[in-house]
Amino acid sequence: MRRKRLSIILLFVSAFAFSQNDSTLSTRRYFSYTYSNDFFNETDRYYTQGIHPELILPIFRKLPLMKILPKLSKSVNQYGLSGTQDCFTPASIRRDTVLKGDRPYSALIYLGHFVISNSEEKKQRLSSELDLGMMGPCAKCEEEQKGIHKMLVNIQPLGWEYQMSNNFLLNYRMRYEKNIFNAHIVDLTGMTEINAGTIYNNAAVGANLRFGKMQAYFANVRTKKLQFYGYTQGWVKAVGYNATMQGGLFNKSVNTLAYNELSPIVLRGSFGLHLEYKNLGIEYSRIFITREIKTWWAHGWGYINILFYF
Repeated sequence: MRRKRLSIILLFVSAFAFSQNDSTLSTRRYFSYTYSNDFFNETDRYYTQGIHPELILPIFRKLPLMKILPKLSKSVNQYGLSGTQDCFTPASIRRDTVLKGDRPYSALIYLGHFVISNSEEKKQRLSSELDLGMMGPCAKCEEEQKGIHKMLVNIQPLGWEYQMSNNFLLNYRMRYEKNIFNAHIVDLTGMTEINAGTIYNNAAVGANLRFGKMQAYFANVRTKKLQFYGYTQGWVKAVGYNATMQGGLFNKSVNTLAYNELSPIVLRGSFGLHLEYKNLGIEYSRIFITREIKTWWAHGWGYINILFYF
């Protein structure tokens, strides 16, 4: 509990280190839809499925919660709303009992308010997001997974009755990115991120390498010319609290893990391809993480993202 409080304090203190003055509004508008599934890694465990639509419109700057999100000085800002459903399962969905030390069934559903604050001149970006929602049966992951398995004539998952109880979700995420190196066909960006709230408390550092035909990463005005590039990312994350395994703050769950059962450091790597032309874009990525639970397995999944600019 002490780790959680410290993470929240550090996050809000760091937020006020950034100025909210001398910024302008971006006119960029787009809709994005991301579908994630560990089917791409030929497994059916742990992080098993995620759905994430998001919409960026200039008018969202008028929403009350946008005013508390930090921004860079002399920046161009984009304002957006997103929706997320994330579904987690144990190592096996073929048991109707709880296996001690295994990842519990859990489900998240939430609405995100986010601001992307970009400085093309200084080649830096600050992204901040406030998420509001719920963890538990109300997220409907059980019904969704069972429906998909029934449609595919696959085995029905067992054990969802032991999933995490309904709990309120309030989380704040802040990511800072800074250019390290860039040339005509390759660039390298350093990244750091903090998450704090009722579900996730962690801090991470990483880097993103892109290569191919692409627009400058920190450009304020989007080009409609063809872009086709590959990328690879690497992250090191220090874990303070994860309610999808340890349980929420308000309602106790049947099956939870203690902090000393979790891996305090988790590594994450990914690679993908991005294609964009005129008003359309598509991206495919594979992601791999080391063990989140000390005595169990590493994991991986993939996602497809589709973008519509208007």
